[in-house]
This record gives sequence, structure tokens and C-alpha cells, in this order.
Amino acid sequence: MDVDQQPHQDAFDLEAYISSYTSHTKVYRLLFIAERNQGKPLELEALKLAADEVKQSLRETYNTAKYEEVLQRIRGRLGPEYEIDRQLVESVDLAAAQKQERLEADLHSHKTNLIKESIRLGHNDLGDFFYNRGDLQNAFRSYVRTRDYCTTPKHIITMCLNAVRVAVEMNNFL
Repeated sequence: MDVDQQPHQDAFDLEAYISSYTSHTKVYRLLFIAERNQGKPLELEALKLAADEVKQSLRETYNTAKYEEVLQRIRGRLGPEYEIDRQLVESVDLAAAQKQERLEADLHSHKTNLIKESIRLGHNDLGDFFYNRGDLQNAFRSYVRTRDYCTTPKHIITMCLNAVRVAVEMNNFL
């Protein structure tokens, strides 16, 4: 293919491409695109979309580490709107600590009552919280702990799929 026949870099519609992704995958894909296009306009466009996505979902995911990582990679190149909001980070971290404390207290009360289904759901809720927060080690640990409380084949499949999803994201293939 001749140089003149190659598609122009700016012709790539990033928003259309990324619209098929959601949640964690969308952010990770945008960061991958930004990393592969360093020094090009596509890098800043991908980082801008990633920052918008992370900030929009911050109150639901509590993933302040990913928020800070994305904004640090921007390094102020997109203006003051894309700088780390310390007050937001602190309030989200406080809300996350409160939610984690509540989930752990619920799990403790379920263990006291010895209801297997409630304990399993408590571990799943805690695993989902850690996964959304970006704490993959604790998410994996919580998901695997549901094993002792699985009573149906569906529970076992859910536990395995959750563990595999987190293990793949951690690049832990063994």
C-alpha cells in the first residue's frame, strides 16, 4: 500500500469505536489507545474520554486510584478542568470507606446468623465493591471465599466466573 493510500490518522472516529465498550473495559481500552499514540492528537482525545468516563462513574465505582492515574497522565495538557480535584477524591474515599464498613458489618451479621445464602451474597457484594474500586486482590479473595457457601451449580458457576474475570484483569493466568 502506498503512503498516499493509507488512511489519515485523524480520520479515526474514537468516539464511535469506543461506544461499544462499557465500564472498566472502556477506560482500559482508552488508556491503551492513549499509550500507543503518545505525542499524537489521538492520545489527548483518548485521555480526555477516559477522564470523563472515570469522573462520571466515580460516585458508583469509588475508583479514585484510576481517576488520579488518568489525570496524572494528562499532566495539565487539557486545561484546569482536567486536574485532580482533591476535595472530590477525599469525599469519594470517605464514602467508599463507609460503604466498605457497612458491607463488612453486614457480612459479619450474616456469619453470626449462619445463613449460607446471606453469607455468600455478602462476600459477593464485598467482591463487587472491591472490583469496582480497583482493588483486584481483595475482590478475588472475596469471590473465592463464596466457594464454601455455594449451594447450587449456578452459585458455583457465578463464583468461578467472578474469580476468572478478576484473575484475567490481574494478568494472573495460573
